[in-house]
Amino acid sequence: MEFLNTFLLAVLVAFVGFMPPGMINMTSLKMSLEHHRKQAVLFVLGAVTVILVQSFIAVTFAKYLAKNPQIIEYLTYCLLYTSDAADDLLC
Repeated sequence: MEFLNTFLLAVLVAFVGFMPPGMINMTSLKMSLEHHRKQAVLFVLGAVTVILVQSFIAVTFAKYLAKNPQIIEYLTYCLLYTSDAADDLLC
């Protein structure tokens, strides 16, 4: 149940992110004006499918990282080592 709640929250956040006029929204509007509405609906369903898959991958990856905090420590170390922030730590 927790996974479902997290997944639905991720989908909701992604949906809110796509609310402002953007490339996908303008393309679907253009398709509905120039072509049949059915083509625009199919385009939107395809976009939603991609968002659902991305949300599922993000939730799965986040749960994996939550169970393995040593990976986050390693990534933080790599980031600090390769960025300018490492110079600040040495001073």
